[in-house]
Amino acid sequence: AVHGITTEQARRDGRPIEEVLHELAGSIVEHWLRGYPVVAFNATYDITLVNQELRRHRLGSFEERLEGAPMLVVDPLVLDRKLDRFRKGKKTLTEMAPVYGAVASPDAHTAEVDVAMTLDVLAGMVDKYPQLASMSARELMDYQLQAHQDWAEDFEKYLRKQGRDASIDREWPQITPRGRGGDRE
Repeated sequence: AVHGITTEQARRDGRPIEEVLHELAGSIVEHWLRGYPVVAFNATYDITLVNQELRRHRLGSFEERLEGAPMLVVDPLVLDRKLDRFRKGKKTLTEMAPVYGAVASPDAHTAEVDVAMTLDVLAGMVDKYPQLASMSARELMDYQLQAHQDWAEDFEKYLRKQGRDASIDREWPQITPRGRGGDRE
């Protein structure tokens, strides 16, 4: 319902999951091996989902494919939670876009539009918080990891105060050890 693709369309026009996963993972890993970060809004969800599917289909996880090289990721959601922590409102891509001077497209949730909005939001963040531009990809990863851990701890405390049993994962996303290609600016 969110993306407008029916099960029938996917069955008719889609490709085998193993083929698509292998192609997608190969492209992402090649990008990481060159030392470039992947920009993704709410990266924890997407990267974890793809990685679990790679494992489930026995196609080699990101960690196996990277052989120690780092997964460099830039996530505007994590950055926004840290840099504009007390802003009221939802932390969705379409809600965040205007905050950073990006257009919140009515066609959100299509791949091309979400990618463009994510990149526009990130550019707006860099304009608003120039310290981001001075960080290397590795420094930005470390910053985001700490930011995510701080957010998870705070959010968990908040939920518990509301009487909810909560355990927020501190991992963001699964980061491999520092290795080749991780210091690209």
